[in-house]
Amino acid sequence: VIFWRGLTASLMGLSHVAVQFPVYEYFKQYARNHREDNRETPLDLLLSSGLSKMVASITTYPHEVIRSRMMDARHGLATTLVPTTVRI
Repeated sequence: VIFWRGLTASLMGLSHVAVQFPVYEYFKQYARNHREDNRETPLDLLLSSGLSKMVASITTYPHEVIRSRMMDARHGLATTLVPTTVRI
């Protein structure tokens, strides 16, 4: 049972990818639309990548706190997703 603690919150961690890739594509498209040749530069790609990672991390980081708390839960403390979230 101890190996499964935090599994629900870990699965929520997949949302990081679900946020990062669309945001990355949005920033790339934005860069393309604002250039005369409709091509992104290496700098555009670097900025798109960095900004999309920041957005994804900021929006999905709270699940990491919940997952850590669930995995480290002691007896008598909340060990499932909703009680752990309420407790924090």
